[in-house]
Amino acid sequence: MLYFKNLLIIFVIPSTILAFFFNLLISILQLGTLFDPTKNIETGINLLLLFIMVIYMTIYMILSLLMSSSVFRIIKLKDLNRNITPKTLFYDAKRFVLPLMGKSFFVLFIYGLLSLLVVIPGLLFWKISGTFTFIHGLILVFLFIILTILYTVISVFWSLSNSAIIYDEKGVFNSLKLSRILVKGNWWGTFGRILLLGLIGSALASALMLPIWLMSMILSMIPVVGGAIQTAIQSAVSILVAPFGAIFITKYYLGLKENKSIRK
Repeated sequence: MLYFKNLLIIFVIPSTILAFFFNLLISILQLGTLFDPTKNIETGINLLLLFIMVIYMTIYMILSLLMSSSVFRIIKLKDLNRNITPKTLFYDAKRFVLPLMGKSFFVLFIYGLLSLLVVIPGLLFWKISGTFTFIHGLILVFLFIILTILYTVISVFWSLSNSAIIYDEKGVFNSLKLSRILVKGNWWGTFGRILLLGLIGSALASALMLPIWLMSMILSMIPVVGGAIQTAIQSAVSILVAPFGAIFITKYYLGLKENKSIRK
């Protein structure tokens, strides 16, 4: 209960307040365009809205990474019998934000490279032939299926890298390597657990979001503020659900390490 309180203080409350005020500001700016019959400031407001959304998504991403790091570190610090307070947890977890972001960008780069290598040949074949036929469609669908399979295989092999980065403090490439070693020979088991985790997470989020959906009918009647309140509640729910997946994956990660007798 103490650990949940720490996470609530550090992340859930700030992220909820952040979501509320950012969406309130966006609603106010959107409302301002309604009172501009000449539409002279509409372009400027749209650019400002885009800028605000980029800032909001960046801050929210950092908070989400800090949340994930904190869950992993709580498990680690608890195993080490260390005292956990909101301050110590925050300073301990923030060390892993940049490595997690670096790993995410590297994985996105690999995915993008795979997309180019798989999809471009099909597009070139279409361009050279000059026409798009049923055969071209089948080829593109086949290439898309191959791409999806490659994404899935790589994602499962690298699915434990976050645990390696945060729990064992591995670097980006060492974490991906360790994840691949642990998953090797356990690919289907890992895939099944990830799939089950996704289904449970979706069901839990849906159950929590149902009363919010009902509440949204009332909140929608409140000008400007209603939408901001609704988004803030949704943000809180999504962050509250996140720790369950992190705990599940970390326990599985530690189990595989023990089975394969891999030390830090």
